[in-house]
Amino acid sequence: MRPIQLFTLFSIIFHTAALNFMQFTNESHSHLEKCTDEIQRRYTNSEDNIFFINFSDKYRDFRFETPIIIQNELREVKYFQRMHVNFYIIVIPKGYFEQVFSFLVLSKSWNPRAKFLLLFHEEVLKDFLVILRKYFVYNVIFLVEKSDGHVDIMTYYPFKIPSNEFEIVGVCHNGRLRDDQELFPNKLPRDWTNFTVRVILFPYPPFVFVTNDQKRGIEVDLFKMVEYQLGFKVEYLDKPFANWGRKLRNGSYEGAYGYLRRYEVEAAIGLFYANVSAHWDFDQSYPYLEDVTKWVVPAAKRQAQWIGVTKIFRIYIWSCTLISFLLVSLVLRVFGFHLHDMKRQSSELPRHGILRVLMGLWIYFGLMMTAIFQGRLASVLNFAPLEKQIATTSDLQESKLAFGYYKDSAFLYSDKKEKDKFLYYNYVDCPIDLSCLNRTAFKRDFATFKPKKLMEYLISTIYLGKDGRPLVYLFKDNVYKFLITMAFSKGFPILPEVNKVLLHLRIHGFIDFHYKKASYHAERAIRWAQREELSAQVLDMSDIFWAFCLLFFGLAIATFIFVVELFVFKYL
Repeated sequence: MRPIQLFTLFSIIFHTAALNFMQFTNESHSHLEKCTDEIQRRYTNSEDNIFFINFSDKYRDFRFETPIIIQNELREVKYFQRMHVNFYIIVIPKGYFEQVFSFLVLSKSWNPRAKFLLLFHEEVLKDFLVILRKYFVYNVIFLVEKSDGHVDIMTYYPFKIPSNEFEIVGVCHNGRLRDDQELFPNKLPRDWTNFTVRVILFPYPPFVFVTNDQKRGIEVDLFKMVEYQLGFKVEYLDKPFANWGRKLRNGSYEGAYGYLRRYEVEAAIGLFYANVSAHWDFDQSYPYLEDVTKWVVPAAKRQAQWIGVTKIFRIYIWSCTLISFLLVSLVLRVFGFHLHDMKRQSSELPRHGILRVLMGLWIYFGLMMTAIFQGRLASVLNFAPLEKQIATTSDLQESKLAFGYYKDSAFLYSDKKEKDKFLYYNYVDCPIDLSCLNRTAFKRDFATFKPKKLMEYLISTIYLGKDGRPLVYLFKDNVYKFLITMAFSKGFPILPEVNKVLLHLRIHGFIDFHYKKASYHAERAIRWAQREELSAQVLDMSDIFWAFCLLFFGLAIATFIFVVELFVFKYL
């Protein structure tokens, strides 16, 4: 850290901590200051981070007895961005409510679940409650200074009807509170029937399908169960967005996350990854689903049929077949010469049926060959073998195939390994749609990686060839494993209840049931393709060894019979 930055940081710490040692007199301490200090002592501890946000000149000299962080302009506090704020003390003049809270919700330290203490010198405007409800600010009290050292402490109940009414929860007189006053009661209802959740869906099969006003999929079906169990209402909004959303330099977000960040919707569903950061700008549900990503490359093509015929046997089987053919041809050639000398025609059967015995042996040999092959010879002849399949990232590098993936995933290959360097420096930025996958499947000149469940669904629907084989191939090794959650705007009040329902759905098997149901068609298509490959297995010597034994045995018997017949013809 630079010296000027250290000086600034220590100056802030010194001036805030020094407030503990200042001697305050009763004259310098207004009734409002005393009440604020009393509430702060009662509802905070020494480890809490307290922000004092003041945009009013009237309270410019407001003093505290404990260290705080003071902010008096709409600019991010540089050295306290990552702090988890537990208590807000806010002074906002009339007409600046929306502007100030729009800034606060975009700050990195924003915590709508903290306790809020808002100071007013005059009556609280009811329009201000609309802003608080929008940003899920419920743990809030309003201190309104009256005359004669009297301060009213008010709050509102956002889920009561009407919800725009104030209620006095306490009174502070001369800086003192009664011990039985609870200023921050629990305001969340047990029944959520009056609460509406605005939801946007990110289409990503098989998790979310959006077609012709029909909304279905694994996550949609599970969210409907949560909706039924808790009783809230759901309003699906059709918002234009092309991706989940990248964070921009100014702290805002694009895509689906942008709507959540601006509180235009309360929830977003559709393959939202779980984020492990403690300073995540959104709320996320219990990670109820999981998946892995795999490299997707073009499936190996079948070779030309004439090449397949030459490869149905091993080289030594072809050698045995050739030798057998030559031996049979030689025997038949000898038979032809000597039968002609004996003035016997092939149409005239010998007296003792010698040729019938020879023919029977060959028929028997043919039957044995068919039985041993079990019909596999015809299958091998009908299905040509496959070319070499790209199955690893090393194969991908050797193939010179173009590849790409979503830009935010580039950090996965930012390692110093040579293989990772190749995948990091040579990738093409792919959009979330199916353009890169279509190029992989149909043009066969590209590779990318996608979630496994998505690929299983696409293979079972659009990426199957005419022969029933998948057009793409998934590597066995995973790129990474990820958890899937539902994304919510920060401070979403029903989040604990949603997590409880999702956990019960997991325990009782509902999530596993929907997961397996979505995988059924994909697994069936893949099994079908695997059966085809098994039927085209190359025959080995061990499969037809006895067939050749019988062949040579039959040739030996036929030769012996021929010699005996020749001997009988000449000498008997």
